[in-house]
This record gives sequence, C-alpha cells and structure tokens, in this order.
Amino acid sequence: MSGLPRGGWRRTALCVALAAAALAPGALGRELMAPDEPRFAMVARETAERGEFLVPQHGGRPYLNKPPLLFWLEILAFRAFGGPSEGAARVPSLLAALGAVALTHRAGRRWFGEPAATRGTLMLIAAPLFLMRGAWVATDPLLLAATLGTVVALDRAGAGWRAGGPLAALALGLGMLAKGPVALLWPALAALAAQGLAGVRFSLRPLLRPAPLMVLAAVAGLPLALAAERLGLEPLLAATWRESGQRFLASWDNLRPFWHYPPKLLTGFFPWSLVGLAALWPEVRRGLPPDPRRTWLLRWTVLGVLLFSIPGSKRLVYLLPLLPALALITASVLPALGAAVRVRRATGVLVALGAAAALALGLLLVLAPGLLRGPESLEVPEVRRAAAAFLLAGAASLALVAAGLGRGRGGVAGGAALLALASGLLAPWTAAAVRAGAGASRLGAVVRDAVGPGTPVAFGTKKGDLAAWYGRLSGPVFSRPRGAALFLAGEPPRAAVGQPEELGPPSAWPPGTRVAAEGRVGGTAVLVLRRDATPPLARIIHGRPGPGR
Repeated sequence: MSGLPRGGWRRTALCVALAAAALAPGALGRELMAPDEPRFAMVARETAERGEFLVPQHGGRPYLNKPPLLFWLEILAFRAFGGPSEGAARVPSLLAALGAVALTHRAGRRWFGEPAATRGTLMLIAAPLFLMRGAWVATDPLLLAATLGTVVALDRAGAGWRAGGPLAALALGLGMLAKGPVALLWPALAALAAQGLAGVRFSLRPLLRPAPLMVLAAVAGLPLALAAERLGLEPLLAATWRESGQRFLASWDNLRPFWHYPPKLLTGFFPWSLVGLAALWPEVRRGLPPDPRRTWLLRWTVLGVLLFSIPGSKRLVYLLPLLPALALITASVLPALGAAVRVRRATGVLVALGAAAALALGLLLVLAPGLLRGPESLEVPEVRRAAAAFLLAGAASLALVAAGLGRGRGGVAGGAALLALASGLLAPWTAAAVRAGAGASRLGAVVRDAVGPGTPVAFGTKKGDLAAWYGRLSGPVFSRPRGAALFLAGEPPRAAVGQPEELGPPSAWPPGTRVAAEGRVGGTAVLVLRRDATPPLARIIHGRPGPGR
C-alpha cells in the first residue's frame, strides 16, 4: 500500500476521539482496582511526597519491581491536575492508549488501505481487553504504545525513512523504561516473523546505527546509570532478574497451563475473534489474495502467543501489544469473508446467538435477578444495574454486527462504534457499581478514623495499598504476621492494616494490641490493629520498665 495518498488525518482524529469517549469517562471517575492500580498509584504518590524522583518509593523503601516511567508520568499528572487522584493516576495510560489507536490507524492505512484501517481501529477500540485495560493504572498500556511505535517506526525505516531508526529507538527506550527488557522481545519477534517474506523489509538493523544507539542510551541507559549510582548496580540487576528472568523460568504467581491464552483471546477479542476464526475456513482462504503484510502480522501474533505461553505466569493483559495486529489482520480478511456467503452467514448466526444470550441475561438481571446465580457482588443493586446495562448495550452492538454479516454489508464498524460509545456513556454506572461492590473509599474512611492523625502505620501487601490510598496514609509494608508483629512492637501508638492471614492470630500480636476496626473490600475482610500502650507487666517482662501511658 505504498501508493496510498497522504492524509486521512481527519479519520485518525475521529478514531482517537471515539477511543477517548470510550475510555476517559471510566478512567476519570472509577475507584482504583486491586491489585495493580492502588499499588502503582501509591508508589507515585509516595515518590512525589518524598521527593525521590529518580528512584520510586513504596513503604519507605526503593520500589524496583517496575521501571520508573509510569510513576514519573503519574507524578506529572498529579501536578497538572491538582494533586493525587484516581483520574490523574490514569492519565498516562489513557494517553498511551489513545496514541496506540492513532498508530494503529496510520499503520493500517499504509499496510491495508483506508477501509481496513478504520475497521481494524474500531475493532481494537471495541475489544473487551482494550476497553477494560486501555486506561488501567499499569505499565501495560505504556508498553502497548511503545511496542507499536517501535514496530511502525522500524517498518518505515525499512522503506527508507531516515527518521525511522531514531524514532524506533526512542519508542523502544520508553518501552524499556515502562516494562523493562520485555520491551525488546516484541520487535525481536516481529523481525523474526518477517524473515523470508518478500515485500516486508522489517528488521532491527536500523536500531544499530550510531544515532539510534545514542537515543536508546540516553532514554533507557542514562536513568539506569543514575539509579545505579544512587543505589548500586547490584540491586537493580537483582530486581530485573527477579521480575524478568525468574518470572519466565520459575513463575510464582498467576500460574496457568500452557494453553491458557487461545481461549482467553477468544473472549478478550470477542466478537472479532469469531471473524478471525472464520477466515481459517477453506472457502474464505481461497478468496484471500496473498498479502505479505497480513502473513507477517499473523506470524508475529502466533510467535508472541507461543513465547508467552512458555512461562507459568500468564495474564491476558501481557498480550495487549498484539491487539492492534490482531485487529488489522481481522479487518483485512472481511472482504473475503463477505464473498464467502455460507461462512459469513454462519458467523453472523454465532454473533447473533451471542447477542441473544447477552439480551436474555440483561433482561433477567432487570426483571428477575433472583433466578440468576452468580458472584456475590451481583446482589448489590448498583452492580446488578451496571451489569444489566452493559449486557443490553452489548446485545445491541452484537445484533448490529450480526445483521451486517448476514446481509454482506456494513455493521461491523457500526457495532464496534456503538459498543465503544456505550462503554463511555455507562461509565457513571460502572463507577457506582465499583464503589458499591468494592467499597475501597469506605474502607479508607474506616482505616483513617481508626488509625488517627500522626500514628505510625504499616500495611499488608494484599489490600494495604487500597487502604493507604483511600485513607490518605502511608507507611512500611509487610507480607507476613511476623512483619506486622515487629512493627507493632515498636514505641506506641502504632497501627497495622491487613487481611487476617497477614496479621496472624491474636497470640502473635504484641501485648496491648487490639482490633480497632474492621472493614471490607468486596468480600475480603481487612482489620486495623492498634497498639496504644504496653501493659505494665508486659513492659517488665520485655525489659522495658517505666511509667505507662
């Protein structure tokens, strides 16, 4: 598609505006969701409070589990929007997601032409995985934008664009500052996927020239060198190995079987995943003209899924950088699917069945909620209303897509746009559902009242960040009962906040410790332990005689 005329910026801007309408209302008004969002927001807030901008801080100690870019951007957003807030914490991810949408449309125009680029971009925006995680307080949206920027710039560099190499190095450096060495894997897999494909001049060679190497060293290497000077190189290397090497070779969390990702992609990219599967049918494949770009993106997707299936730790959001490629591949096969009447109609029937199921569930939640057995949170009226509204909006969107597939005309783009707009319009209901179902702000008020001003407090690792954020508190972090007991044993008054298993039984608490309050996040109990004074007998036993409080 090198002969495609320049322009199309108005359509790119419309796609970005639609993505903003879908993501921004929820990003600005919803409570933080455990575990990632409150932890990353707390790291940014504490780093800003301590003024240690070079090395992120958490619980009074350097936080080296993730590179610093997300936290730096959050701090800038806090300053721009009047202080720490949920909306400000999500601004960096929101902007990264919007940048990824713009890059998807621009790249799609070059690779497959305008109609496929627009349809593919709309599919990306309306994909459930993108709608749920596009503006999440996490490093993944930043990695999505950086990966896509690196790949698009390297592709342009292969076509002779001089700025491609330095821009690719800039994007890659930002990706490494956001997620670490994993940012190198995605363009490396794209280069491997391009091997032997005529018409695809994609490689990593433009990164190896002097100017790109200097850019990469300045963006990713300089912050590492400054942090190493402050902390020493060994802690940084140990953290990088733990979060990248050990997580790949000997995963310790989010353990899933090898085949975890394919079925999850079916739901995370639904209903467009059905269209992609339909393209595998022989009748559709015969109608597909050879396209090396499509083959390249398909290879890249398969290699990415296979590589990330090897480690035991698996989360669908790890595959977020592949979503633009999947969307453009799917959009590029729609014309061939439209010509394969039987396959197209069968796919439309499957999508229509999904619409009928969503409609039935939505109506049941509205008219007869007692007939449904589901999560305990569905018993909360706000949660039930939001779920019903989303199901009904999803049913309308799927019906539009099914009708378009059945008639062989449009509908895919309209259905995607409708679902995206519904996501934004229903954001107030979503925010109310999260507030009522999770109740993090209520927990924060309970913790703040129980701890009191000026009292040193420590937090457990599981729900402690939520309690600290909404309680407007900060303090050390513990993960085991011994850590909580050691902290509470210090000079009173002191408090510790955590789940019962993190705090241990009362027999493990220092003398004088009591349960000051109990709160909940969803169905999880959180206790506030407080130690205001040590009983006189305990002071003598522990060798600390003196007058009691």
